[in-house]
Amino acid sequence: MRRGGNVLSKTTGWLTRAEVDATNKPVFNEYAGTTKNGMPNFNRCPKEYVSKTACKQLEFPVKDSEEPVGYVLHLGKHRYFGVYDRKEESIWNKPFYRDINDIPDGYVMRSEITVTRGKRPPFTVKKKDEEPVAVWIRGSSYEVLYNRKSEKTRHKKKTVIMQMKEKAIEKEKFDSELRNNSKVIMFPQKKRG
Repeated sequence: MRRGGNVLSKTTGWLTRAEVDATNKPVFNEYAGTTKNGMPNFNRCPKEYVSKTACKQLEFPVKDSEEPVGYVLHLGKHRYFGVYDRKEESIWNKPFYRDINDIPDGYVMRSEITVTRGKRPPFTVKKKDEEPVAVWIRGSSYEVLYNRKSEKTRHKKKTVIMQMKEKAIEKEKFDSELRNNSKVIMFPQKKRG
């Protein structure tokens, strides 16, 4: 398999520095993995340049004939991966949420509106030309969101986002109670030996 005139390392898509340098394409040292002020830090790499995985998550997959516009160093693997230009996509005009509590009620994830294994989802199935209304940044991945505010679920089921918000609120209450509790809880320690 060839990309940019070079053989990919073990056909995995990961390139060494020498292979990347031979492509004569831009090399970025940082990607969206770190955050600044609650927003992705795309330091040196434009936010519209996204990895193959992110392209799929944001619903504009990479075509077989498409070439990366540059490469980014993955610190954990000490290899480089390609990034693809998605400046023309309308997704960048949508709101991006990092905190689940900021997501408006009624927004659902793609998994909640997709038929899987013949089972109907609890919300109206995604139409072919329907665009997401927002993006939720979950750690280092993206989750596109769709508006189903006007719908009631068939099974009176809460959306996954609503369930996650409730769990976050419960955890915050529990943590707050622990912080405010003046008693120190001691757990018995096992004897070593």
